[in-house]
Amino acid sequence: MSCAITSNLSVTCADETANGGLSRIFMVADKQVASVTFGVSPAHTITGITTVDSAKFVEYMGRFETKSIATEANKDNGGVRYTHTIELFIPKLNKTKAEVLAQLDAVRGTVAIVETYESAGTDKQALVFGYDKKIGGDAFLKGTTAQMLEATVNGQNGYMLTLVGAGTELTREFIGTITVEDGATGTSVSFGA
Repeated sequence: MSCAITSNLSVTCADETANGGLSRIFMVADKQVASVTFGVSPAHTITGITTVDSAKFVEYMGRFETKSIATEANKDNGGVRYTHTIELFIPKLNKTKAEVLAQLDAVRGTVAIVETYESAGTDKQALVFGYDKKIGGDAFLKGTTAQMLEATVNGQNGYMLTLVGAGTELTREFIGTITVEDGATGTSVSFGA
């Protein structure tokens, strides 16, 4: 890694209208990741994630505008440590959702691809959490689930899934295709351009 700063960072008029919002979240257990392909520098991307035994990503859906990502940076001893937190509210307590969420406790951690509402060419933009170039799969996300059922009739009823992981770099954009569980042979989902 060079100790020089060599590139300009410009803001275009289209950047001024960049909106937030997370669309879909796809996850796979960190131990199911066989290899990750990083984009050629200076592109801060991941262009492929190969899974063990053709494992498929699973999609976690949540209520609109209840999904968030926060990143904290801590710079010490010449290095940077990023703590990434993803939150997702899943409405309505029930046995099926509880069983799926309980599976997160059985795995060490997950790798997540988070789709945003921003377009990147013909597909949506996506970011990878739980894997980075320096520490690989040790950047995994660990999930915890809280449940709530408020007393008022119009109160919250559901689960708050929180995924937390550490890394040594800012998240990378995912440009590629993954196979997502569909109850059969899997369906392909593409991101970026």
